[in-house]
This record gives sequence, C-alpha cells and structure tokens, in this order.
Amino acid sequence: MHDPADVHSLQVNYAWPLQKDTKGNLWIGTIGGGLHQLNLSTGQMQRWLAQVSETDVESILLDEKGHVWIGGEGLYDFDPVSRQVIHYDVTDGLQSNSFKVGAAFRGADQTLYWGGANGITFSNHRYLPRTVLLHWCELRDSAFTISM
Repeated sequence: MHDPADVHSLQVNYAWPLQKDTKGNLWIGTIGGGLHQLNLSTGQMQRWLAQVSETDVESILLDEKGHVWIGGEGLYDFDPVSRQVIHYDVTDGLQSNSFKVGAAFRGADQTLYWGGANGITFSNHRYLPRTVLLHWCELRDSAFTISM
C-alpha cells in the first residue's frame, strides 16, 4: 500500500501486473509509479523508477535469465543484477509503442508475447541474436502475417 511517508512502500496504489520470480520476489507494476520489487521473505519493498524510467507498467514478464521485461511505452529489458536497462520501440521492430495492461504471456518454449495497439510482439532471444531480438505479427480479419 502507498504511504507518502515511507519510501519503501508502493509509489501509488494502482498495482497491476504482478509476477513472482524464482528468488522469492514479487515484481509489481503500477500505473503512475513504475516498477517495484517486494521481497516476500522480508517484506522489503524496492522502487526501481530511477533505473527503469517507465511510470506506466502495463505488463511484466520474467525470462529464464532473471531479466524483467516491462511493457509500457515500448518494451524494457531490465537486468536487476547489473541494473542495465535496454529500451525497445517501433524503430526496433515493435508493432507499436503501446502495450495493453496484462496482455503478456510466457510460452512453454520461453517465448515472450505482448499484446499491443497494432498486433502482437514476440521474442525468444535464446534462438535469435540480440540485434534481431524483436519480431511482430498482426492479426487482421482472418489473415495472419508475420514480419521479420
């Protein structure tokens, strides 16, 4: 819960989406307050807005390397260990810079999918070089097209 006097509370009360990682942390996205991490063992909350500048976290996915992927205005690949952030947008091949709240999924083959304003963005960087990381497809009427 947001407490203006406590810097270790949520930045805002609108908390969605949520993802639990393998280390016992709950990653919390907020609309207006950015990315948060709650250590479920200690109850300690950490705000990541200084590292990840996106304030409206529409979706969160975790990959097998422990990176946190954030959909908002574009996509963010955040490594919480190194604190490195890579931001992707339409110039990198995304379907748009607009992603929808909760429209994200991690497949059994580790492919990450995000729903957006103009289709679906997906990535499986285990099989693709980082420079060709993002592909997109559009669903229009009954046609299904993939652009690479």
